Amino acid sequence: MATSAAGDEVVAAESKKRRISFVDLPTETQRDIVSHCSQSDLICLALVSRHFHELASTQLYRNFHIVFPDDDDLNFDSPIDGLAGGLDTFTTSNYDYAKHLRDLSMDTLSAGLKGENSYQSYLYSASCGKFLNTLLHLTLKKARSLEVFRWNIRVELSRPVYRELHRIASLKKLHVRMQAGESYYMQPPPLPVSIDAHPQPDVTNHWGSIPPLAPLTLLPPPPPPG
Repeated sequence: MATSAAGDEVVAAESKKRRISFVDLPTETQRDIVSHCSQSDLICLALVSRHFHELASTQLYRNFHIVFPDDDDLNFDSPIDGLAGGLDTFTTSNYDYAKHLRDLSMDTLSAGLKGENSYQSYLYSASCGKFLNTLLHLTLKKARSLEVFRWNIRVELSRPVYRELHRIASLKKLHVRMQAGESYYMQPPPLPVSIDAHPQPDVTNHWGSIPPLAPLTLLPPPPPPG
C-alpha cells in the first residue's frame, strides 16, 4: 500500500510540473484559435516557429481576392501590388503556400465601362495579360485544394488555365466571365482562292494539237519474180 501511494504522489507531482501549452491542444482547436487573429497578428505569428508559420499560413493564404480599382480612385493608391506579389509568392516560394488556397477571386470595384478600363493592361492581347495567365497557371498547378474560382473580369483565360481548373477535384464553385470580343485562339479564316486572269495552257494535253494518224490500209503482197 505504501508503494502504491508513493507512486501516485510521483505521478501527481509530475503532472503539476508539466503544464499544458498551446501546442498540446488538438490541431483543429489551434487552427480555430488562430482564425480569430488579425492579418498583422498572423504575420507576426508566422515568424515564431515552423509550427506557427504553418498555422498562420493556413489563414493568410486561404483566400486570394483581387479587386481592380478605378483609375481615378486614390483610396487604392498603394505601393504594394497585391496581384503581382501574391502570384509571385504562390509560384516562387520554397514553402508551398498554394496548398492552403481555397478561394481565388478577381473582380472590379465598379461595373460597366469604368470597371473594364481598370484592367485594360491585363488583357490577353498585351504582354502583361499573357504573364498573368502564366502565373495563374503555375498557381493552379499547386492549388490542389481550391474550392472556389471566380473570374469576374473580361480577360481571356489561356487553355492551360482551363486544363488545370479541370484537374482540380476539390473545385466546387466556378464562375468565369468571358472575354470581350472574339477569342485569340480562334482559327484564322482560309486564304482566298486566287483566279488567274491569264491561264496557262494545259501541258498535260500537249498531244491534243496533233491530228490523229490515218488508219493503215492492208495491201496485197507483191507478185513473185518471174
